[in-house]
Amino acid sequence: MPRIITKCPTTERDVPTVYRMSQAQLDELEGEFAFRCPACDEIHRWRREAAWVEPGLAKAPEIALQAQQEFL
Repeated sequence: MPRIITKCPTTERDVPTVYRMSQAQLDELEGEFAFRCPACDEIHRWRREAAWVEPGLAKAPEIALQAQQEFL
């Protein structure tokens, strides 16, 4: 499952949160979520609008399913 990424307000770096979910799950989130930032070690809060699914892994389940179907 891909990680959810947001921007650290202190360093302006893209950082992973502790959350993992699909794009569909992220699209349905409501509210505010917190995590300890790996870039600055502070607690940050994020909302769905300020986050995205980790690039490159968002399609991993689809690719794996397609490969499995081709193998069969």
